[in-house]
Amino acid sequence: MADFKTHISTSTMIGMGYGALGLLQFQLSWPVCMVAGGLCSVAGILPDADSDSGQTVREITGFAAAVSPLLLLDHLEQIGISHHSMLLAGGCLYIIIRFGLGELLRRITVHRGMWHSLPAAIIAGLVTSLVCSCEDNRVRFYKVGAVMLGYVTHLVLDEMYSVQVGRGRVRVKKSLGTALKIFGPSAWANTVTYGLLFAGLFLTSRDSMLFPGNGNRLTIHQMVRNLVFPNSSDSPTENPSDVRNQDFRSTGIFRNQPQLEESGSNQDEFWTRDLNELSPFPSGPATNPNTGSPNAVDRFQW
Repeated sequence: MADFKTHISTSTMIGMGYGALGLLQFQLSWPVCMVAGGLCSVAGILPDADSDSGQTVREITGFAAAVSPLLLLDHLEQIGISHHSMLLAGGCLYIIIRFGLGELLRRITVHRGMWHSLPAAIIAGLVTSLVCSCEDNRVRFYKVGAVMLGYVTHLVLDEMYSVQVGRGRVRVKKSLGTALKIFGPSAWANTVTYGLLFAGLFLTSRDSMLFPGNGNRLTIHQMVRNLVFPNSSDSPTENPSDVRNQDFRSTGIFRNQPQLEESGSNQDEFWTRDLNELSPFPSGPATNPNTGSPNAVDRFQW
């Protein structure tokens, strides 16, 4: 079977070619191509996370612990937590991945189990799609392809090294067929693997960037936001840059906004506000609904 150096060197060379392809053929920026090449290189050792060797597990968990919090910054911003909370979440995530994930993998996995399988390669691609938030779906799919390519490269190498040719004889090891597989001998491992696969497909279907026509279905960020902020009045807005979505209705400032949206009124109308009422008007002073006299109000253009 191929050793650690063979896997990492082969996936690195393939990652360099993959990055050059994106730069020359798909006209992607060179930082994106370099990141994709690096992902392909690291993905070449991901299947050996179930290895009994401590070196591979340390390399994988160390890299994932350092990079994962950085990749999740865009998602944390969309959820709406503060910068201090982001730092706290990143630190906790580093500790969990660096020290907890490796021990968990050592306890629940066996070498050449379902971690060495084609469904596991698809799961790695789905996780990459969920973690790498990109407005350009081409870039996202390009990174997903890099991870899956590196992962499958590892599986192919394991199968190739299961057949040895020497002195005119072909020797086939018992490990042949244990890497490029769809099902394993353990029913429990198969159930967990395909459970993770369907969970990844479900979360990917809730990605509003990939599927903007989700309608009223909750997106990933909305589901996480509902967990972080159970009280909807305390939850941040879906788009913090859009003032119209800000939760000022609890203070009565934007009480008339739903009526404005339903009536299809122009957003460039003037607004007027006093202590009790806020109403849109195209021209002229606003009147007090109780006295019928003009109010001394502040006006600002939306």
